[in-house]
Amino acid sequence: MPEFRTEGERALTAAPESSSAKPARSRTKSTARKAMTVLAATGVFAGIGQPLVAGAAEAQTPAPAAAQQSAAPNVGAEPAALGLLSTSLLQDLFGGQNAPAPAPAPAPAPDPAKQAAEEDAAKRERILEAARAEIGTEETGDNCSPYSSQCVVWCSLFAMEMWSQGGVDVNNDEYAFTGNVYTQGQEKGTAYGSDELSNAKPGDVLLFGTGPESASSSSHIAIVEEVNGDTVTTIEGNTNGEGSFDGDGVYRKQHELSADKFYGGVSPW
Repeated sequence: MPEFRTEGERALTAAPESSSAKPARSRTKSTARKAMTVLAATGVFAGIGQPLVAGAAEAQTPAPAAAQQSAAPNVGAEPAALGLLSTSLLQDLFGGQNAPAPAPAPAPAPDPAKQAAEEDAAKRERILEAARAEIGTEETGDNCSPYSSQCVVWCSLFAMEMWSQGGVDVNNDEYAFTGNVYTQGQEKGTAYGSDELSNAKPGDVLLFGTGPESASSSSHIAIVEEVNGDTVTTIEGNTNGEGSFDGDGVYRKQHELSADKFYGGVSPW
């Protein structure tokens, strides 16, 4: 005879839950318990609702009003508390899923003094590169040179053209007279006198004579290539092998770094 069962009886004898579903639920519960335990241990739930871990039974007794008022502000602190959790902890809890990436370290602030020094060094090197490339260049006529349309004594025109090519804001045609370079350096704050010749650096210019007052007192100008003790190596225009101040080309020369020869120098402005 067929067996007749009610709906309730059939439900009671339904097939048991598959074995594959049980481990999944077990893992979910285990992860949840682990997360709650660690979050409670780190103080995330301090003051937020009722306790979620040990001590829950004691929390059934209502807290005094003053204690409730003092705890109230902590409700808004939950997001901040969550932010205290390390990335490694969140990855451990959730298997690396949805764990926030660490904030990138802020870029270091630029050092203005270091940046200015680097720019100055680069400018000086460009001046020297330009000047070295001109060694051996000769006049195109009597006191005529490739550095200006003016056919005049051109040592200063050459020096200022090299500065201009190196990045200095200067119009070389305005400095046919060497003394004007020194006085402009005084205005710019980059000139130094004969008592400070030890400050000379590659890329500077040195002024020959006794002062910037006239062509007879400021007779020549040279670009500093190297300083070695009391000896300075220069690159000069409008000179010659003998060291004339009215020569025929661009030469590399050496001089004693002495106040008897130079009345001062100027650094690139």
